[in-house]
Amino acid sequence: GAEAKDRTLLLSAILGDAINLGLTKMAESSPGLTYAKLSWLQAWHIRDETYSAALAELVNHQYRHAFAAHWGDGTTSSSDGQRFRAGGRGESTGHVNPKYGSEPGRLFYTHISDQYAPFSTRVVNVGVRDSTYVLDGLLYHESDLRIEEHYTDTAGFTDHVFALMHLLGFRFAPRIRDLGETKLYVPQGVQAYPTLRPLIGGTLNIKHVRAHWDDILRLASS
Repeated sequence: GAEAKDRTLLLSAILGDAINLGLTKMAESSPGLTYAKLSWLQAWHIRDETYSAALAELVNHQYRHAFAAHWGDGTTSSSDGQRFRAGGRGESTGHVNPKYGSEPGRLFYTHISDQYAPFSTRVVNVGVRDSTYVLDGLLYHESDLRIEEHYTDTAGFTDHVFALMHLLGFRFAPRIRDLGETKLYVPQGVQAYPTLRPLIGGTLNIKHVRAHWDDILRLASS
């Protein structure tokens, strides 16, 4: 749709979102602004998809800036979750996860490039494993970044994510806790990988892969 014409009104509404102040208090603390004006602008111009498009513009501008090349070339990235405690009215709608204590809160899962650009951020359920959201940020961001390799912590990986990353053309390099206790399953037997012998737990059943190959490709394509 059409761009917002009142720049001050637009930035004020965005700031109200950014600092969790809300439109009512933003109007009360800003001379010349009213709740009605802010509410109208928010309804017409501020949505998840417009935030996503705006974020892509910022990321692209940095991506093309020569100085950003000193940090990286924009082909690697990492992602992690950051929890914020919910207070006030948000406390009743916050999620509780024993990992973070007994206080309710919200978890923001962010993907950041090797140029320090956060190209994807979304609010997620603190009770769901981070790995659920890893591929979303890589596939659905709107920037010009072409990510080839991605890093997460232990919570960001599962065998399923490893498999889909490979099928979709990404190199996946998570930092796995207690790596010595993790076992690999190889296609050709232990004798084909003598160096990896201490890490091998068994042999893959290739028959299962072949039998379900069409379903696997359908999943990756969807």
